[in-house]
Amino acid sequence: MPVKLETASPMKQKNITPSEIKRAQTLADERGRIEPRADRVNYDEKKRLIVLDLRGGAILGLPVSSIRELRGVKPKELKSVRAGFDGESISLDALDIDISIAGLLRDIVGMTSAAALLGRKGGAVKSVAKASAVRENGRLGGRPRKISESADPQPLATLDLRNDKNELAGKLSLFRAVDGAWQAVVDGASAESERIREIVNSSSGTTSNNADYPNDLIRAFSANGLSCVVVTQVVTAQFQVDAKSGAISGTSSTIFKTDSSDTIARNVMAIVQHAVEEQASHELGTIDSAVEGGDPVEAAQVLGSAAVIGYTVVQRRRLLDLYKRVDLTQLPRTKRFDLLRRRLALAAEMQEYETAKEDARELLRDFATNIARSDAVAVQTVLGIYSALSDRPETALARFRELLNAEQILPEHRGWLWRNISLTLAVNDPESEKAARLSADAFLEGGDKLEAGRSLMRLHRCLKVTRPTEALSALEELVDIYAGNDFAVRALRASALHERAAWLSSISQHARALQDANAAVLLLRDFLGKERELAASLFRASFEAEFLHLPEANDLRLEAEAIAAQSNARYHGLTTRTVSLISHYDSDEAEKLVVELTEIHAYELLASVRIAQALMAPDLLFADRVEMLEECLSWSADRLHEGVRTALSNAMADLLLREGYSDRALVIYSRLADDNPMDAQVFYKQINVLWNLNRWGDAAAKVASRLRLIGEHSDLLLVYGKSLHNAGDSATAIPVLARVKANTADDTNLHKAAIHFLDLALATGVTPRTSDFKVDITAPVTLADVERALTDFKGFVSGDIRMSFWKGQQWRSSPEKLAELLLQGFFTARFDERAIVFAQVRAGAGIIDLFAQFLGGLSVVIELKMCGGGYSTSYAASGEDQLIHYMERRSNYGFLVVLDGRLENNSAPMLTEDIPPRFTIREVLIDVRPRVSKRRRAQRKAVVNEEAALPTDDRLIN
Repeated sequence: MPVKLETASPMKQKNITPSEIKRAQTLADERGRIEPRADRVNYDEKKRLIVLDLRGGAILGLPVSSIRELRGVKPKELKSVRAGFDGESISLDALDIDISIAGLLRDIVGMTSAAALLGRKGGAVKSVAKASAVRENGRLGGRPRKISESADPQPLATLDLRNDKNELAGKLSLFRAVDGAWQAVVDGASAESERIREIVNSSSGTTSNNADYPNDLIRAFSANGLSCVVVTQVVTAQFQVDAKSGAISGTSSTIFKTDSSDTIARNVMAIVQHAVEEQASHELGTIDSAVEGGDPVEAAQVLGSAAVIGYTVVQRRRLLDLYKRVDLTQLPRTKRFDLLRRRLALAAEMQEYETAKEDARELLRDFATNIARSDAVAVQTVLGIYSALSDRPETALARFRELLNAEQILPEHRGWLWRNISLTLAVNDPESEKAARLSADAFLEGGDKLEAGRSLMRLHRCLKVTRPTEALSALEELVDIYAGNDFAVRALRASALHERAAWLSSISQHARALQDANAAVLLLRDFLGKERELAASLFRASFEAEFLHLPEANDLRLEAEAIAAQSNARYHGLTTRTVSLISHYDSDEAEKLVVELTEIHAYELLASVRIAQALMAPDLLFADRVEMLEECLSWSADRLHEGVRTALSNAMADLLLREGYSDRALVIYSRLADDNPMDAQVFYKQINVLWNLNRWGDAAAKVASRLRLIGEHSDLLLVYGKSLHNAGDSATAIPVLARVKANTADDTNLHKAAIHFLDLALATGVTPRTSDFKVDITAPVTLADVERALTDFKGFVSGDIRMSFWKGQQWRSSPEKLAELLLQGFFTARFDERAIVFAQVRAGAGIIDLFAQFLGGLSVVIELKMCGGGYSTSYAASGEDQLIHYMERRSNYGFLVVLDGRLENNSAPMLTEDIPPRFTIREVLIDVRPRVSKRRRAQRKAVVNEEAALPTDDRLIN
């Protein structure tokens, strides 16, 4: 095609210096090193492959059918294919075809095609064990050339065989037929070559169907004093692009493990990554120019041809910004429709739902008749998501449910809708769990295992909170659906195994956790681009092995650190410095890390540094520490993993507690414990705060709830028994503590603590309430239950804490308030979730001290009074009239609870007989005297002297 040349403007000639030539050469060499270039390009007619002999030691075999420009080209025309433009293109001069190798690689990777790579550099086989291990891992991706009758069949590997003097004894080539049979060919006719043939024949023969045939030969040569050096071998690789992040990953495998095989695979990976990134960058530049040109039609045309696959998150965000700059009102209707659809999809993917919402509404308003039914469901789903994110959950749920009721809805759409319903609801909502289950089922029905797995993770998240003992089942199913040897499925299975290992570790099943972590490591070892995931699984395996006191723990940790450093040296270095900062805080180092981590957007590490600063910096004001943590907590979900966000909240609670804000800290600890009931550390922090606040009943209720979730554990039972006893419910505490005593070894701290608190509970003199502490939380509460509870509360107050109401011989300030808190805590400990107790409830002109509602519908009014020590009997008795007033329209049953401090006539009744017939009022008189009167002491002394004079019956002595 003729090219029109324009005359260049005259310019002053400039002499080029040697340094400029050198710099230009360096730049050219660097470009040649990282960009994919071919020394030769050939056509393999039998395989229908375009074979690229790449610079840097690799051969790429690409099916002709996968190259769009060559479809329909005749085989005889393909024979003239060559490398053009200094190796940057595949060229067919006769047909005026030039195909960019970089762009082609990007397209091929996007299609997840396999490529067979032949390494040109060799290396010694390190050991038979290593070679065997590599063979067990298998090969993925493209097939090597089959043995044919062509003049130049391609061997899968060539080896030099050397004697004990390191002299070349012969050469061996390995081939593999289409049926999988191996064939060994020994070059030369020398005596040494004949000896090598004899070794081959006596070992496994020159041909074999044994999968381990190559390593059998290595062992045979070694046994006969010959060492093997791999000169060339096929490195089989396969790549894929993550549709959301643009990240590229792949697998590689070799026949023999050598120093260079991994290097070659990594080099090819780097070439592919660079090709994809460069192509996307070039495409974005073209789009940018079109948008800047000001012609919206041309801009829409260029945007419509954007291939998006392989774009990084940053590049996708830039593309979305370019979409926003196009004036849609200037486009023809068809162009506007197409651009809206594309922009909507991209905005939803980037979670920019404000843009997505506007585009969805415009599509539904102006193009309702043009939208296919399946697209309409997706568009309306966006509106539901926007409502959910805008704190309008009921609107979102209504939209999702309406769409589910539509006719002929596809399984994948059902999957998304059910998932969105689950995400809109709280994790402890029963419907959230059900929706997650239905979402997974729908995705499996539609054949989308990836999204089914994500829905199962949501199901696991729900079960973690509601039924932790069943949470493992979702992860078991997750691992099962990712069975198989498919390239993509293996990576997902490794991820599922890692998740299951983490959960097993959290529930103290460390042996199984180690097994899963090791299985994940095995799946990831030959993956390229998954080094961080491999390192994470190795760290998990190291942790579990260390917990189990296994010797391999250190080796696993060292390997994890080496891989982490190799995959991203700078990030690994920053991670190491961050860990060191937490161990040995240094303010200057912290500030340096903040700057460096901010530059590379390493938000999770940055959050860790902020935690260290907030908790350890010596010279910060409290408000500054809080602000640091709250700033991190305000970051969006794509910046912070759930675990990091939890660590930030935990640090905030620790900081508040340290500064004396126990109530605020308790709110955060309680939320974290509710979100993850299996987090024992947070749970015990919550309990300790409740104990410090003397909220023993609330502590008992929290422990009881945890016991129902995860089952009995002696440490939990001890905490439960202690909380019950201190809440005043010693009757229930006794059998709980007795169980801990019976189930623990005599020399353990748990056993000793159980004895201590059991003695304290028995000393109260109460009758144990039940031999089994478990109470059916679905059982209604009866009046008899409430009366028994008040009787036990009376014994607790009069026996253990009566002096808490006194300061010397005077009532302490607000004794009624103390009694109110104690009774609230007691009811909470005794009835747990079956009781709701309201304090200081306004009733007309007065205020009810306590109003209790119980499971089953029972409700009672409780009035608290003091008597004695300055409070008259008539004051205490006035509680009867107050109860009658308060009980109107609330309950016909009430209790007058009196803290009776009268030295004379203690416990004398106060209720009259003037109670309306429909009302029932019981009085509970609690002896809280700070001392007894002189007359009472004299009476007690006389009784003691009289009893001492009685004859002794030996049968009564234990």
